[in-house]
Amino acid sequence: MSFVEGHVTAVASRLDSLQLAGLSPEDENEVTDRAKSLQLEAAGLSVRNKLTARNIVDLLADANLSHHGIQGSSSALEQSLEWSVVAKAALRTYELVLHSLLARTVITNEEILYWRSVRTSNRYTGLYLVQKAPLLLWSDTIQAVTHVNEGSVGLQSLWQRFYRIAREVARPKPFKLMRNTVVGPINIAREEIEQKERKLEHVRQRDAAILGGLVSDCFTFASGPEAAAEWGYHILQSLSTTHTLLNESKSLERSSSDIEAMLENRSREVYVTSTTSHGITPLKVSKKIFEILLDAHPGFSSRSNGSVSKNSRPSVLVRYWLPGVIGLFSSTTILRILFNRKEAIVTWIRDFGSVAKDFWFSWVVEPTKKLIGTIRHDKNSQLSVASKKSLEGDQASLERMVVDFVVDNPAGPSLGESEIADIKAKVHDGDLTHILKAYEKELKSPLYGSVMGNLIRTLLIQIQKTKVDVEVAMGGIDSLLKSQEPLFGNIDRIIFRSKKRGDTMGYEEFGSLVHESTILRDMAEHALPKMKFQEFLDDMDELMDRRVGVENQRDVLRRIRWAYAAEF
Repeated sequence: MSFVEGHVTAVASRLDSLQLAGLSPEDENEVTDRAKSLQLEAAGLSVRNKLTARNIVDLLADANLSHHGIQGSSSALEQSLEWSVVAKAALRTYELVLHSLLARTVITNEEILYWRSVRTSNRYTGLYLVQKAPLLLWSDTIQAVTHVNEGSVGLQSLWQRFYRIAREVARPKPFKLMRNTVVGPINIAREEIEQKERKLEHVRQRDAAILGGLVSDCFTFASGPEAAAEWGYHILQSLSTTHTLLNESKSLERSSSDIEAMLENRSREVYVTSTTSHGITPLKVSKKIFEILLDAHPGFSSRSNGSVSKNSRPSVLVRYWLPGVIGLFSSTTILRILFNRKEAIVTWIRDFGSVAKDFWFSWVVEPTKKLIGTIRHDKNSQLSVASKKSLEGDQASLERMVVDFVVDNPAGPSLGESEIADIKAKVHDGDLTHILKAYEKELKSPLYGSVMGNLIRTLLIQIQKTKVDVEVAMGGIDSLLKSQEPLFGNIDRIIFRSKKRGDTMGYEEFGSLVHESTILRDMAEHALPKMKFQEFLDDMDELMDRRVGVENQRDVLRRIRWAYAAEF
C-alpha cells in the first residue's frame, strides 16, 4: 500500500465513523429502492476500487442527488447515503489529485537530475549540441527561406554574405580564438540547459507546495463532539481548497511562495468560518467535485505536464540520430565483414551459451548468494570476512582461551596438533561445545564451582564470545545503514531547511517530505517483516504530522533511522 492509499484509507475510516455517529438505529429500517441504489453507488466509490476521473463523474451522476440538506424531506437513511456517496467521491477525487502530483514529482526529479548531469560535463554538453544539430540546421534553413520569400534579403545580397562568412572562416586564427569559437556554443547550450532546469525546478517546487498543502490541510476532521455535525462542511472546504489551488496554479507563473501564501490565507478563513456549516447539501458538494474533475484538474495537469514535457530530455530520435545514421551508411560494410567472418561468427554463437552461463553464475547467482550470506552472517560473505579482519585480535584471543581451557581440563589423553587445530576451527565458526559442557557441569554445584572449579573461567570465555559476536553484528549493521544514508540524508536536509524558516514545516518542504517518505515507505514494505512494518507505519504517520513541529519530526526521523534502517 502506497502512502497516498494509506493516507486516503485512514481518512475514509475516519469519515465512516463520523457518519455512523450521526445515524440512529431506527434509520436502518427505512430501506427504500433509492436507498439500495445509493448503497450500490457508494460501494462503487469505495477506496478498494481503481477509478478514473470519468468513473467518479459517472458514478456521482448516476446517484441523482437531491437538493435536500440534512433536514430535507427525504428519509434520514437516504440523506445519510447521499452524504456517503459524495464523501466517497470527494475522497477519490482527492486521491486522484495526490497520485497525479506525486507521479509528476517523480518524473520532474528525474529530468532535473538528467539536465544537471549534462550541464556539469563539457563532454555531455557537447554531445547535446551534436544531438540538436539537425534541429538547429532545420530551424536556420526555415528562417533563411522565410526571409528570401518575404523579399527582405535579395539573392545577390545573400550570396555576398555567404562569401564573406566563408572567407572569414577560412582565414587562419590563433588558438585562443579557435578555443572561444568552440567553447562559445557550449556555453550557449549550457545556458539553455540551465533555463530548462530552472523551469523544471519551478514546477517541482510548486507541485511540492500544493502536495504539502493538500496532505496537511485537507480532509482533517475535528475530534470533539461537534465533529459529527461539521464534517460535511469540512469536506466542502477541502474540495474548495483543492479547486482553488489547481485553478489558480494553471498559470505557470505561480511560484511555491504564492501557493504557500494562498494556503495560509485559506487556513485563516477556515478558522474564522468553521462554525457556519448551514446550507450545505450533497448536491453542492457534488458540483464542486465536477468542477475539479472536469475543469480544474485536467487544465492544471495539461499545463504542468506540457511544461515538463517541453523542458524534458530530447526524444530518443534526437538523442540517437547520429549512431543511426552511422549504422545506416555503414550497413554494407558491416554485412561484408559478417560474410567474410561467418565461420568465426558461427563459433562465437556456439560459445555464447557457455559465456552466458558463466555470466549468469558469476554476476547474478554468486552475488545473490553473497547478499543472502551477508544477511544470515554466512562465514563466506564479504561483510563477515571484513568484520573478522577488523576483529582479528578478539577472535584470536577467544581461540587461545578455549584451547588453553581444553588443554588444562582434558577429557581424555593429551591433545595433539590436529585436535588443537580442529578446536580452533570450531571456535572460529562459533562452536563453544567444550566450554558449554564444562559450564553445565559446574552449574550443578555453583558455589563449589565458583571457588574451586572453572565456573568463573567458563563465564569469562563466554563473555569474550559475546563481545566478538556483538562487534561483528555492529559492523554488519553499520554497512547496511550506509546503503540507506542518501535517502535519510535527503529527508534530514528537508527538515533542516524547514527549521531555518521556523518551527513549523513549510508547505513546499512538507510536499518534498511526502515524496521522499513515499520512497522510504515502499522500500520498507519489501524489507521489513509484516508486524514490524506496521510499527514502521505508525512512526511514519508521526513523521508526516506537520503540526508537531520541525524539531519533533527530526527526532522521529532519528528514531526511524536507528530502529529500522538496518532492516532495509
